[in-house]
Amino acid sequence: MTKKILIVTQSEGGGLRRHLTDLMDGLIEQNFEVVLAYNEEFGDAGFKRWLEIKKASQSLILYNVSEMKRSISPLDDFLAIKRLMQIIRDEQPDIVHTHSSKAGVVGRIAAKLVGHKRVFYTPHAYSFLSEEFSDKKKNMFVLIERLLSRWFTAKTFNVSESEMQAALSVKLDKPEKFEVIPNAVPILADFNYDFERKRLTSSDKFVVVNTARVTKQKNPDLFVDLANRVKQDMPDVEFVWIGQIDSEYKNFVNEQTSVVFKGEMQKTNALVGAADLYLSTSFFEGLSYSLLEAGSFGIPVFLSNVPGNIDFAQMYNGAELFNIDDSRTLQVEKLEAFINKLRNKENTQSEITAGYDAMIDKIVDNYYGK
Repeated sequence: MTKKILIVTQSEGGGLRRHLTDLMDGLIEQNFEVVLAYNEEFGDAGFKRWLEIKKASQSLILYNVSEMKRSISPLDDFLAIKRLMQIIRDEQPDIVHTHSSKAGVVGRIAAKLVGHKRVFYTPHAYSFLSEEFSDKKKNMFVLIERLLSRWFTAKTFNVSESEMQAALSVKLDKPEKFEVIPNAVPILADFNYDFERKRLTSSDKFVVVNTARVTKQKNPDLFVDLANRVKQDMPDVEFVWIGQIDSEYKNFVNEQTSVVFKGEMQKTNALVGAADLYLSTSFFEGLSYSLLEAGSFGIPVFLSNVPGNIDFAQMYNGAELFNIDDSRTLQVEKLEAFINKLRNKENTQSEITAGYDAMIDKIVDNYYGK
């Protein structure tokens, strides 16, 4: 018997978009009827391309919930909850699965108010872990997450052990209400290295890349500072950042000269495979899809020792961590040493342990209560 699932998300960009599209593709392959409630304003170019394909194949039921926005607004949040309640009543889904903080709040409240019990949540990095918020706001987010987990949620799927431990450390709920299901990516077919290398760079330099939205969480200030210092010692190293540039960083990007910021590009999962090194300077992560994509190609990774990144390093033997609190001099020394190690071909064959099919199967098993 075909099961109907309602996916609720406020944002459809970056790694979250990749998780959502991969998950929905996997569910459709397993004969789920998928209903998506989203805000089309927040979809990135990759999501919009994916959506056009799904519309053409009529394999998705869509609801644009324009009231569902990232910022806290009592009126918009009330209207979003009301709209989602109506969608649940109209569609009668067997399962409701909410993604990220805002959709996790309004989606779970709406499901509770109509009496729906099979409600799941994937936070994709809790808001209370973000450095952009004050301690007062973080404490408020903890209280909200605790209430919703205990009374509104069947189970939470964490994308990393660190994320789950963060939830348990602030006593959001009982351990059995959480399960770690790491993100994973399907194998990319028809990869053409020469073609992707030309898209990535016109030079023959050693290329260090990051593929992510340019936001505070991703710590582009550190990425640019490391690039500036390394290039003084190693002028034949090029630093490239691919991804949408948030408005607050546009001046910063335009004023610096150490990193090539390319903005949004198509098929960034293939571009990663043409790099020589992936550099993550994030303040925190869930379990980054960009890192998983790098790992799927065996690209070495140098990354900050923060939640999410630490988990990735444990599942990928081509990763090396650096301390985000170390002095800049020490960070540069470690990065340059890692680059020299790669150039001398001292690294071993890199392999990743996460599997896409296993990710889908674990989520589906939970839907069915297995």
